[in-house]
Amino acid sequence: MAGVAEPRAPAPEPEAIPTASTAEVMELILQATAVIFANGETTERTVAAAKQIGDAFGYRATSIPRWDQLAVRVDGPDGGHHNMLAVVPAGIDMNKVLQGEEAIDALREHTVPVEASRSTLARIAALPPVAPGRFVLAAAIGAAALAVVYGAGHLATLGLAGFSAGMGALIRRGLAKVSSNLFVQPFCAAFLAGLIGGIARQLQLGPDLALVALCPCMLLVPGPHFLNGLFDLVRARVAIGGSRIAFALLVIAAISAGSCWASRPSARRSRPRCHRGGSRCRWTSSRQALRCLRMAASIRCRGAISRSRSSSEWSPTVFGGRQSRLARPQPRPRSWPASS
Repeated sequence: MAGVAEPRAPAPEPEAIPTASTAEVMELILQATAVIFANGETTERTVAAAKQIGDAFGYRATSIPRWDQLAVRVDGPDGGHHNMLAVVPAGIDMNKVLQGEEAIDALREHTVPVEASRSTLARIAALPPVAPGRFVLAAAIGAAALAVVYGAGHLATLGLAGFSAGMGALIRRGLAKVSSNLFVQPFCAAFLAGLIGGIARQLQLGPDLALVALCPCMLLVPGPHFLNGLFDLVRARVAIGGSRIAFALLVIAAISAGSCWASRPSARRSRPRCHRGGSRCRWTSSRQALRCLRMAASIRCRGAISRSRSSSEWSPTVFGGRQSRLARPQPRPRSWPASS
C-alpha cells in the first residue's frame, strides 16, 4: 500500500572489543614492538604500534624505547602496570619489520585471535636471515654497482670489487655464528677489502683500483642507524637518537680501522725506489722536514762563525741563523803585477 512505510533495517550493532587482561595486552605489546624495534624500525613507528595495540583492547599503552630495552606502561580499569624487555636495535631486517607490521595491523583490526597473533609474532622473530647465496650475490652486485657509480668502467675493477664484497659477506655470515660482538663483522670485512685492494694495486691488475677497497666498505656503512638517529633527534628523543648515531660512528670507526690496517703493508711495498743505489725514498712528515731545516740553518751558522774566526779582516754577526747584510765580507782587491 502507498501509505504504509517500509520497515527500516536494524542498525548494525557496535563491534564488541575483545576482552584481554592487562598482562596479556602487556605481553602482546612487548612482543610486537620488540620484533620491529630490534630490526630497524623507527622509534616513532614503534611507539605508535604500542599505542594502537592498547587502543584495540581498550587500554592506554605508552612505550618508551631505549637503546638496550623497551619499557611499556599499560593503564586500565585495575590501575597501571609496567614492564621492560631487553632489546638492542642493532639489526636491520626489513622482512621481519614488514611481517611484524602486518601482524600488528591484524591485531588492531581483530581479524586474528590473540593466541594466533602471539604465535605469529614468535614465528616472525625466529625467522632465519637471508640465504648465504643470495646475501653474497647481493653484496657483490651492490659493490660493482657502486664502482660504476663512482666512474669505474674496467671489467677487472668491477670484478675485483664484487669478489671482495662477496667474500666479505661470507666472512660476516660465518662470524655471526661465532661471535656476538657487533663490531667484529664490519672490521673483518673491511680488512679483507683493504687487503684485496692492496694486492690488486701492488700487482697493477687494472685502473681505478682504489674502488676495489672502497666500494665493499661503503656497503658496510650503517645508513638506517644514521637516519633513525636523526629522526629521533629531530623529535627531541636525544637519548635514543644519540645512541643510534654513536653506534653508527663506532661501526664506521671499525670499518676504517680494518681497511687502513690491511692497506699498510701493501702501501709499504708500493713505495717508489730512488734511482741511486736502489734504496727506498724516505717519506718525512712536516715535523721531520722542519727539523731538517733547523739542522741546515745551524750548520750554515756554524760555518759562518768558523770563517769569521779564521779571517781577521771581517767579523760577521749572526742573528737567528742569518748573516747581517752589514757584516757580509767584502771582496779582497786584486794585486796586479808590476809592469816591467
